[in-house]
Amino acid sequence: MSLKDTVAAWDGKSVKAIAEIYDVNKTDLTFGSRLIRSLGDPECERGITWLIKHHLELGWLPQSTDETSAVLNALPHTTHWEARLHVLQCLPYLTIPLDQVKPVQGHLQNAILDDAKFVRAWAYHGLHVLASQHPDFQETAGDILKKARETEAAASAKVKIRHALKALGID
Repeated sequence: MSLKDTVAAWDGKSVKAIAEIYDVNKTDLTFGSRLIRSLGDPECERGITWLIKHHLELGWLPQSTDETSAVLNALPHTTHWEARLHVLQCLPYLTIPLDQVKPVQGHLQNAILDDAKFVRAWAYHGLHVLASQHPDFQETAGDILKKARETEAAASAKVKIRHALKALGID
C-alpha cells in the first residue's frame, strides 16, 4: 500500500495510528519528499500535513526551496481546518524564501479570517515568523497584529497576538 493510501485509510482521529505510520516510514530518506508530493489530496491532507509537521518538529528539513515552497503553498489549497492548522504550525521550522514572502503574507491574511480559532491563532504566529525572517515585513505585520489585538475575540488567538507583538518589540 502506498503512503498516500495508508494515510487515506487512517481514521483521522487516532494520534497513535498516525504516529505508527510515521514510525514505519521515518527512516526512509525519501520520506519527507514523498510527503511533499502527497500534498494536495483532500482525502489524506489532514494526515499528510500532520506527518510533515511532525517530521519537521523532529528535525527534518526540506531538501530544496521547491519543497519548502510546496509546503507554504499548501495553505490556501487545504480544505480541512486541521490541515490548514498543521501547515501553519510548520512555519517556525521553515526558512521562507524571499520570493515567497508576498504569497505567504496573502495566505496568512486569509487565514486570520478563518472560522477556526486555532487556525487564526497560528496565522497570527505565522505573521511573527514571517516578520522575524524578513525584517522588511515587520511594520506590516505589526500593523496587522495591532489591529487584531483590538478585534480578535478568541483567547487562543489573543495569546498568539500578544506573544507576536512582544517578540517583535511592539507595544
